[in-house]
Amino acid sequence: LILGVAYSENFAQSLAIFGVVGAGLTIVLKEVVLSMVAWVVLMTGSMIRLGDRIKIEKVNNPIIGDVVDISLTKITLYENITNDSVTSHKRAGRIIFVPNYLIFTSEIYNYTHLSMKTIIDLVEINFSFDSNFGKAETITREVVENISGRYADMAKRQYDKLKSRYTLRNMPTYPRIVFYPSIQGDGVTMAIWYIAPYREILNLKSEITKQCITQLNAQEDIKLIYSSASVYLESNRKKSTFGSVQI
Repeated sequence: LILGVAYSENFAQSLAIFGVVGAGLTIVLKEVVLSMVAWVVLMTGSMIRLGDRIKIEKVNNPIIGDVVDISLTKITLYENITNDSVTSHKRAGRIIFVPNYLIFTSEIYNYTHLSMKTIIDLVEINFSFDSNFGKAETITREVVENISGRYADMAKRQYDKLKSRYTLRNMPTYPRIVFYPSIQGDGVTMAIWYIAPYREILNLKSEITKQCITQLNAQEDIKLIYSSASVYLESNRKKSTFGSVQI
């Protein structure tokens, strides 16, 4: 009887110890286990594949790159030169390792999911209120169609393939040009939406911007505006003024 009691006490202590150790291991290995589960999801699905360009949305630190490897616990990305690297990161060319479990906890943007190899990109240009908006739209549409129009049919074919898998409406016609009051309230913004291959995003954005600005700026009845900041020194005091300037 005494041995039985002693054995039962040791057994209870052992269970308690194993319980504490197990709980600790669960906490420590939680991300590893989740990453392994995520690997199974990635291998059996089509969410992300080798060669895809993806963006992982993390707070204050979005990650974007081309998928070069998917292992049991991590996704390896090559940080190519993209719009994000130009506007936010200010650098590129790094190898990035991200744990697989992020597919469960973060938003994932896939630029090349399944058949899609194009995206819809945006260029914005600001005008004064007295500009000839109809003329500006005509000039801009001609420029954009000459540069990106050849990709419209390709994008539509890719989009139609996705419709066989997802519930999607018919693809709108691009380019799409819309006008709305600028955020600063000092003019009107023209938003230009157009089709761009994911590997040519920066090239098309650059060419469309250059040609649109050049042609629009040559028109007497179209006035481009841009935000500016000036600093004046008066009696050893610095004074800043902000506003918009017409071209």
